[in-house]
Amino acid sequence: AFGLHEAVPGPARYAVMMRHPIGRILSLYRCAWKPGPSLESWVFDGRRIESDNAMVRAISGRTSTPFGECTDDMLDEALDHIESHFDAVLIRSNMRRSAVLLGAAMGLTLPPLPLVNADPDGEDSFDPPKAVRKRLRQLNRLDLALFKRYGESF
Repeated sequence: AFGLHEAVPGPARYAVMMRHPIGRILSLYRCAWKPGPSLESWVFDGRRIESDNAMVRAISGRTSTPFGECTDDMLDEALDHIESHFDAVLIRSNMRRSAVLLGAAMGLTLPPLPLVNADPDGEDSFDPPKAVRKRLRQLNRLDLALFKRYGESF
């Protein structure tokens, strides 16, 4: 989470690996919690903080915000932090380009980065009901906006 640089004795910069928010939640649910409660129950009844704007929480540094209470100013803060403290914004679905950008930020030439801990069935193999997907999109509107800003042009 943002803020780690304050504990580093010297200059520190960040890099972030972004992933489509809904795909990340679906994969987390499938890999960590199946079999178990339904996705909807797992997220909303369980108030799973990791399923509520996790990227904006981490990049803004406001990880203790209660479930369902992320605000537009957290997205603004995350965007400000990226502009001022991040050397690379990487996208998980394009590891080849991510390796190039990370290498450039570090002054190195890196080989293509492999997908690690990838859902073996693919993120699209689990398709929750449209109503559940809609609720997830509403809950994660800030992460979706952040991902759209960096992911679409990647």
